[in-house]
Order: sequence, then structure tokens, then C-alpha cells
Amino acid sequence: MPDLLRTTRVILVRHGRSTFNQQGRFQGSCDQSLLAEQGRIQAQQVATLLRDSPIDAVFSSPLQRAQATLQEILAGLQLSDQTMPVYSHEHLREIDIPAWEGLPFHQVRSEQAESYRQWQLRPHEFTMHRSIEPNRSIEALASSQAGTATAVLTRQPVQTTLFYPVLDLYERARSFWQQVLPHRLGQTLLIVSHGGTNHALISTALGLSAAQHHRLQQSNGGISLLSFAEACPQSGQLHCLNTTAHLDEILPKLKAGKQGLRLILAPLSSDREQWQKLRQRFETIQIDFSLSKAHPLDDPSISSSQSCSADAMLDILLSPHPHTVRLETTRHDFPRVWQQTIDAQTQRITEPTSLLTGLVLASETEIRQILAQAIGLNPLEDWRLPIDRSRFSLLHYPGTNHPPVVQGFNLE
Repeated sequence: MPDLLRTTRVILVRHGRSTFNQQGRFQGSCDQSLLAEQGRIQAQQVATLLRDSPIDAVFSSPLQRAQATLQEILAGLQLSDQTMPVYSHEHLREIDIPAWEGLPFHQVRSEQAESYRQWQLRPHEFTMHRSIEPNRSIEALASSQAGTATAVLTRQPVQTTLFYPVLDLYERARSFWQQVLPHRLGQTLLIVSHGGTNHALISTALGLSAAQHHRLQQSNGGISLLSFAEACPQSGQLHCLNTTAHLDEILPKLKAGKQGLRLILAPLSSDREQWQKLRQRFETIQIDFSLSKAHPLDDPSISSSQSCSADAMLDILLSPHPHTVRLETTRHDFPRVWQQTIDAQTQRITEPTSLLTGLVLASETEIRQILAQAIGLNPLEDWRLPIDRSRFSLLHYPGTNHPPVVQGFNLE
């Protein structure tokens, strides 16, 4: 109880589907994108899931698509800004990308290919020009003939400055944690914001830099959970990333294209009831192959009960998939070798044209290592990813022009 009383919990929600989401346009900090009807339904589904969750304060982006999402959630929870502290925070607005806001994705990819590639692969180096509002002065001149005053507007030339959108976003995220957390010891906070902003909030909580941007998926209406010991911004742990089961999605939908390699990472377990739950979850998902340890007892991180159940667990999980190819590995360092092999392959092959899905059974330690490597987390910091043995995670390798993406972590 003392630890719980001094732990701050954060529920992160991305706004529901918007008009620009439907149209395939960049949104950024512009406020022309509105919450679509599907987005309202998603917000209501979020409220249903959070109905029994204690919430002490709410923070939201000032942009109207996030504000509309918040109002739907509050209505579903039967709360209002009179009964619950609700704060609109400027640091929670979406990333500033003024040159792209409102443009279709396909147009930017084709007409600004090199800039888009930098945005995807080197986000910390990505730059863009931002306009500076010119000073305006009004000079009143007396007209002797008409006896009236005429207002003459004089303008200075429009100026622009070069800035780093992703670095700017991450600085805002760090500043938000520093401003808010020290005053919220032991509380549960609800934050309704944007995909990029939530990504930066999670990344800065885990100690990730802007170079790892784009590696954590945030779906419309998706929910993530963080905790901070002693309300300290440097103590962040991620307990759940991008759960979308409340949106009636079997798995979070693929964002970065629908090709490449997708891994379902399931911790080894001796809980047969849990196997059945996972089997039902994966029943309609095409699983092309599975990967497990050939001699798991040789691995000190795997207990004897887990080792004995590995084959039985696969028998249950793959029972709806009789044609799945079963693979085994004898290497104890297979998470590191796996990542190195995939990195090498993506440098040599062209863009994938199909989706290959694999089920990986591994120890909690191995899954943590795989995910930490994918997002660029320091191995000494992998305690920030506590694995829930009853849940699974999703990792997607879209192809050569995109880093690996953790679609979901500790999904039920």
C-alpha cells in the first residue's frame, strides 16, 4: 500500500478518428480537423472501459478533435468539468509541422520524398520552416477633405525560421511531465491528446530520445498506461501500450503499411486457462509460423513448469492453424541475433509486398529484450517494460523505409 500511495498512474488516450484521419491528411497542430462520427463512437467505447477506473484529474490538448473526444469520455463517465478537475494544456497539442498540415500523405511522400524519408528514419534531424508573425502597425491619417480618419495597415516582410519539429515536441513532453507530476503524487491522471504527442510523452517517460520517434504505435481511441514512482519524471514504467480491444479490434490495426513482418510475442506460461483465451483471440488471425526454444530448460530464465508446457501451449494456440510452420531455436541470445538478422535483411531487400505473421513463445526476459532493442531502450533500463505473463505484445517490421514499430504491449 505505501508504494501504491506514492505511485502516480497515467492513462493516455489518443483522440478518436478525425476528419483528416479519414481523408489521409497530415494534421499537426492545425485545428481544422474535427472529430468524426466514428471517433465519437470510439470515445464512448473508451468511457465504457474506464467506467470503473478512479480518476483524480484530467488533462487535454486544446485542439478541438481532442476536446471533443474528452467531452464524449466525460459524458460516458457521467463527469463534468464542475465535478472533475479538467485542464487544457498547451504542451499537449500535436506536433508542429506547418508545411505539411492539411496535405495528403501520398502527396508529401511523392513530392517531398527525401524530407519524408528523413522524417521516418532520422526524426531527430528532421527540419521544417516556420513563419514568424510580422509586426503590424496602424497609422491614422486625418483627411482634411472628408474630415474622417483612414486606417493604413503597414506590414513587415514575412519571416521564417528553421526548427526541429520532433525535438520541439519532445521538449514539450518533458516540460509537461516536469510541470505536472510533482503536484500529483499518488493520483491517477487521464490525458487525452494526439498520436505524436502521446508517443513523445511515453518516450520521454521511458528515457527514449527523439531519434526513436515512430516506434510506438498510437491508434485512434487506443489506451496506454504509465506509472511514476514518487511522481518522478525519470521513473516512468510502461504497463500497457495501445490497447484497442475495447474498440472491437482483434489486434491493433497496422498503421505503417500492411506489409512486412509482424510478431505476436507471448510469454511462456503454465496457465492453461490463459492459453485458451489467447487461442480465441488469435483464432481468426493468419499465423504463418511459430518460433520457440528447442531446449528451454537450458535457459535459467525459464522455469521447469514453463518448459514442459511450451509444446502443449503451442498445440493449443495453433490448433485453429494446422498449416502453421513450427520453428525452434537453440540459441540463448536469439533476441539479439533476431534483431541483427532482420536489420541486415531490410537493408538488402525491396519493400515487402505481403504480411507475414509469426507467433513467438519466449520468456519474459527474452520478450523484454526484443522490445527494448526494437525501440532503442538501453538494456540497463529494460525494467521500464514490466512483462505481464498473462498478456501478449505485437511488434511490426514494416520494411526498409520505416523502423520497427511496437503496435501493442501487454495486450489482454
